[in-house]
Amino acid sequence: MKRTVAFLSVWACAWAWAQQAALYVGSDWDEASAALRAMWESPAFARQAGVETEVVDQPERVDAAVQETWKAQRDIRIEPRAYPAFAFFGKDGTCVLMREGVRNPGALDDLVAEGKARAQAVEAALKSNDPEAIGRALAPLVEALGPKPSRERCKALWQALGKADPQDKTGWAFALGFDPMETCYKVQDFAKKKDYAGGEAFIKDLEAKPQGHLSNNQRQGLMLLRYVLYKGDAAKAKELDALLREALAIDATTHFGIAAQGLLCLRGQGPVAVPYGWRAKDAKAGRQTWTVAVGVAKTVRGPGHYELTVRREKGRGRMTLNGLSVGGRRFGEAAEIAPGKAATVRFEVAEGTRPELRLDVEFENPGADERGALALREVLPPRPPAGPTTGGAERCDWAGFLGLVAPQGVLGEIRAKQGGADFLDAFLADPAWMADFLCSGDPLTDWPAALRALDVMCWLCPEVYDSPVLRRWAAAAALNAGADPTEAALLLRETLALRKEGFHLRGADGLRCEQMRYTMIPAQCDAANARWLATQHNVPPRQYGGVCWAAPYRLNNFFGDSIHGNDYYKPWEHAYLRHEASRKVGAVCGGLSYYGSAAAKTHGLPSTTGGQPAHCAYLVWAPGQGRWTICYNVSPYTGSHFAPLADIWKYSYHELFADAFARGGMRESCRLMWEARARRAALAPAPVRSEMACDAYEWGGRKLPADPAQLKRIGSWQGLDALDLDQAGRKERVLLVWTGYIEAARDVEAALTVRSDDGAGLWLDGRHVAGKDGLHGLEGSTHVGTLAKGRHPFELRYFNNTGGRALEFTVKAVEKPDAEVEALYRRAAEACPQNLSLWRDWADWLRAQDAPAAAWRDLGDRAAQGLRDHVEPAWEFLQGAVLPQLKAKAGKDALRDALVAWHGVVRQGPQKTAEFCDYPALLSAQAKLADDDPEAAFAIFAADLPTQYGTPDAFGALMRWGGDRFLVKNPAYAERYVAALEALVSRGGDKGGLAKYLREAILAAAKAENAEAFHALAALQNLLTPADRAPLDAKMAGTLLSDRGLLRLSSTSRWDSPQAYLAVIDGRANGTPFHTSQEQQPWAEVVLPGMAEVSGVYLRNRGDQNDGRLVPFVVEVSEDGKAWRQVAAADKTQGEYRLTFPAARAKRVRVVCHPQDRTFLHLRKFCVFGKPLY
Repeated sequence: MKRTVAFLSVWACAWAWAQQAALYVGSDWDEASAALRAMWESPAFARQAGVETEVVDQPERVDAAVQETWKAQRDIRIEPRAYPAFAFFGKDGTCVLMREGVRNPGALDDLVAEGKARAQAVEAALKSNDPEAIGRALAPLVEALGPKPSRERCKALWQALGKADPQDKTGWAFALGFDPMETCYKVQDFAKKKDYAGGEAFIKDLEAKPQGHLSNNQRQGLMLLRYVLYKGDAAKAKELDALLREALAIDATTHFGIAAQGLLCLRGQGPVAVPYGWRAKDAKAGRQTWTVAVGVAKTVRGPGHYELTVRREKGRGRMTLNGLSVGGRRFGEAAEIAPGKAATVRFEVAEGTRPELRLDVEFENPGADERGALALREVLPPRPPAGPTTGGAERCDWAGFLGLVAPQGVLGEIRAKQGGADFLDAFLADPAWMADFLCSGDPLTDWPAALRALDVMCWLCPEVYDSPVLRRWAAAAALNAGADPTEAALLLRETLALRKEGFHLRGADGLRCEQMRYTMIPAQCDAANARWLATQHNVPPRQYGGVCWAAPYRLNNFFGDSIHGNDYYKPWEHAYLRHEASRKVGAVCGGLSYYGSAAAKTHGLPSTTGGQPAHCAYLVWAPGQGRWTICYNVSPYTGSHFAPLADIWKYSYHELFADAFARGGMRESCRLMWEARARRAALAPAPVRSEMACDAYEWGGRKLPADPAQLKRIGSWQGLDALDLDQAGRKERVLLVWTGYIEAARDVEAALTVRSDDGAGLWLDGRHVAGKDGLHGLEGSTHVGTLAKGRHPFELRYFNNTGGRALEFTVKAVEKPDAEVEALYRRAAEACPQNLSLWRDWADWLRAQDAPAAAWRDLGDRAAQGLRDHVEPAWEFLQGAVLPQLKAKAGKDALRDALVAWHGVVRQGPQKTAEFCDYPALLSAQAKLADDDPEAAFAIFAADLPTQYGTPDAFGALMRWGGDRFLVKNPAYAERYVAALEALVSRGGDKGGLAKYLREAILAAAKAENAEAFHALAALQNLLTPADRAPLDAKMAGTLLSDRGLLRLSSTSRWDSPQAYLAVIDGRANGTPFHTSQEQQPWAEVVLPGMAEVSGVYLRNRGDQNDGRLVPFVVEVSEDGKAWRQVAAADKTQGEYRLTFPAARAKRVRVVCHPQDRTFLHLRKFCVFGKPLY
């Protein structure tokens, strides 16, 4: 172990030789560590330090040498949450100082000096045996390390405190261990039961302890336990308000001080605040000034531009917002605010300005119910119009595609703004930048919005022009922008700042553009949260899967509010950021996963959250492994909360996306795809829909009205880009009428489609052309015809009576086959066959030209080959885009032929996966496409068996699906099912690998009570894994009946061995027991091949310490499986049981455990004897 030790004279400070200062670094992933380590290991620093210094490295790649070093450093090895970190250890090994997130090399000298002083104080405290001195020395260490870790790292101090003050008369032990959160749940229980006396006694017992050393936050938490107890008692309202004021007066900056302030505002007893707003007491008649300080600093964290929204929720009379003042500057114009409406004011905060707003408001005759809310957000600076520009910059080859993503109107809009022309000139001249933008997945909103966002980002962050790397970061951020680019632009600015300050992981700049997108998802982590999280966590990439646990899992907050309600975070809403609240208040799976994912993103590590059944997990990219991992993983299957490919929200697509780019050729594939799009647009230019006006009317009819103008109009809007069914603010008994025009650049054949729920109709040039009237689900029609060059007015009417609602309106050019377009698509597929966007584009082209079945089959053949390693994306594309077309154009036989062919191609790939898809669901969807024809389903199964054989997940899933479909649901196919497996065995290969998958098939056969399949599968199992088993000497009278039957259990478990079920009931010895799960009354049942006179049962127990689980048990028989009668019982543990009884007519025999509690059932032998009647 390498150590740098300062030279000291023999007589100088001998105690210092035992002291250690440790620097915690990440050598291969953390940029900030390098500069600190260089100083730390310099001879000059070693001389100045005067103590033994050590470097504790936490690399991303851990090998045997690293592990050996860690063993040698075990006494000083701490895993900080934020590297680099510093710790100082006294001569007895006590950690006397810990600092995380040390980024300034100049601070190291001061930290060593502070560590020495702390060490002296600790040593003096230990020598003094004074509990006050010991407590003062221990308190900062408990705060830095946490109560539990401090007991290990500061053991000597804790032991000394216990000896010096065993009765805790000083209160130091109470102060160092008291956490109000650990006591609130007990008080919440008292409150739920309305046991106020019990709650008071509990609180008073805590208050009786010495409180002299409690922190302000602890004292406030102790006080507020009484609020928790009585908050549901309306009679205590005034006392609780007084209690909150008392707690707030102690310290407004602590966790509980912040909560007291928030609760006062929520109860209408606080000042006007963000976001809590105002109440009737604040609204005086006439003109007044509200000074708003509470809640402002959460958003206004420095100079910048901001927007305040003043929303009046209730009230009467007139309210006028006359503007606001901040830092002596006035902003905004007078605006009246009616109840239910809002007004906004934008303002600027200069450097050094106090975060306090003065609102100039005026009320005329305010009511007793007056109330409103305030919302504050950061916005972009106002952007002036452009000055004179010269233009004429050179354009790269990619520039020709710009017209496909942004109409001329959008380009003109950009050029009209300051810096817009410079942006377009730079962008259009840079092929790498354009390729990053156009070839990194689909934009979150649409291409025009993404281009607008990129322009805004380059104006806000002009340093983007300085580096190709920064341009790539900007392109990634723009693709993730919404229709309003503000959040994405601010996040990019913060991301570039964090990068410059060294917070990004080493190698983050080497990410591809599509990977960078995963680090800047505004909906998951905005700019303010990114800054906060960057300072809280900085760990190796492999550790971000555990960062979520920095936020405590709490279903109820301190005050007893459930996280599933609206009040969980409200007391702190004015102060804490989203992820800060998760850390300080608590969260459940959603908050924890968003926290862990955001922490990874803020350091340049790709991540996103994802949904699982009743759970939220998160994905983190593992750079060392080159694959995605699923963190806080509970159960499949994982959806995604971020979709780099439009409308695709599943985990497997992230793997495909990564694989496509990693293999190379993706950029060329995308270029050819854009070239195909450009040719398609030139051959059949798409008609353009204009902005629209919309009128809304009251309408409760069952069909569209003949003349909407005769109805009561409830709203009218102009300049709309999209169809918004919520436009009128009501969902039912409403009629919406949109008007506009469709413009064709030249004569073009077009398809106009309208689908709706309920009725809709489209009038073009005054003539009804599409839609379906009346009450119905999502249905409609398509009109195909020639649009002459020019503008064509349209009117789209839609109504919803009650229930579900939907509306789709599309205008597309009808395309024709073109050899050049097809050649471009083929070349794109050759360049990168994993490019899913290409396959979707190709299918869209075939659909637009109503291509024949042969073209669809050709596309399917190529896509199956190209996507063959990615089972779910491959099949979902084929099932969604190709197979329905084949079925419609060529019939069910063509569909089945394609399915069989493609099941010979699409195979689970060799790459390691964190989660394989729900393969049985895919297979069932294919069978449904084939109208659930059992022949087609079996053809799928038989074709897929040899393909998936040997795969880690797909083969087992296929066996489960086949067993359920052909042994349980359709036993007529059992013989063919077994034959297919036998044929697979005959081809050779890993017989043991196949044997383990027979488990599911045997379970299915047992469940279906299909004895023929049960025995055939058991025979196949014996063929694969033959065993030499001696004959069984049961010493029982009668004929062995069970050997030709089958075994069923009440449940199975991970310890169960269905492969040995036949061995349990046949006439030979068996070493492998069956094993149920833990149940109240587990049972095992032998189903005989026919009716018999049963006279005896032989049971052989497991043969170990768990034999006692069997008793007490009973043996029951039944003819039909419904009426059972007991024939034998036992209550003593034995190795073997030979149970005989008068002959009973039966076809079923079972053993049922009757324990006092839940138990398992497991037996090695269960044989039935008697006389067959079959």
